[in-house]
Order: sequence, then structure tokens, then C-alpha cells
Amino acid sequence: PLVFRELVSMTAEGTATRKRVSIERFKDSPGAQEFIKELCGPQARLLVTDKKGNSATVEVAHEKLFESWPKLKKWIDERRDALRMKQQVESAARQWAESGHQMSHLWRHERLEPVYEMLERLEITDLDEPLNSFVRKEANRLLEELRDAETTHYRRAEIGDRLAQIG
Repeated sequence: PLVFRELVSMTAEGTATRKRVSIERFKDSPGAQEFIKELCGPQARLLVTDKKGNSATVEVAHEKLFESWPKLKKWIDERRDALRMKQQVESAARQWAESGHQMSHLWRHERLEPVYEMLERLEITDLDEPLNSFVRKEANRLLEELRDAETTHYRRAEIGDRLAQIG
């Protein structure tokens, strides 16, 4: 699942498309590296790699694979909404980082709850930055803000109200 979880992208309509990913993304998973090697081999040719300079990438050779490989098609169909949400969260995290990490760009508890379910559904445990910081629990962010001596009394009251609201 790790390899295709990264190589499958979803359109707004829910159609699976291929996505080019850095080989570096799989550096901590020998199983994923071996899987990629096998699917790039002359017998399979289901994945292709490319190297430009110091950067190597991997992607699905053709999007028809998403429909013609029954096991992969079923996997995608069962996770279509989660894959789409993953893409939305990754985009929002990039925008947050580009904004200079403005607090107003962070998602609130209610919007993050389905994200945690998606992470579990796709078995994602190794989040890269800025995604890891972006999906950090709102309560944890607020508690950290409370520990800051420079947080105003008014802001502390707001935080207390929000923490009570979250539960």
C-alpha cells in the first residue's frame, strides 16, 4: 500500500491519476524499494523511474494500470475518498507553509478529525513536514500557546473557551 498510496493522485471527480514521486520518499522502507525495483523490471514494466541530476523519481507507467489490475483497482475504489482527502490536506499544508505558518491557515479540531481517520485508513504513520505540523492536534497547539509567557490574558481566555468547546 505504501508505494501506490504515494503514486496515486485523485482528480476532483474522483478519477485515479498517476503522480511522480521522489525515490527518496521510500528510503526508509526496504520493502517498498524492492517492490519498486520488481515493478520497474523488464518482466513487469509497471512502474518507471527517471533521474535528472541528483533527483530520481518513480511513477506508474500508464494510468490504465489503475483499472486493469483488479487488486489495485479494488484498493483504490475502497480508499477513493481517503486518497482525495490526503491530497487536499497535503495542498493545505503546503499553502500554510508558504504563508509563513500563519495560525489562521491551520485547520480546527472539527476539520482535523476526519484527517486522522484518513491517516489511519491509509496506514500513514510517517508524515513529512510541513504535513506533520499542519495536522497537529489543535488542543496541543493551544496548550503550547498557553505555556508561552507572552500570551495575553484575553488570548488565554479565548484558548480556555476553545479547549472547553473541543472537549
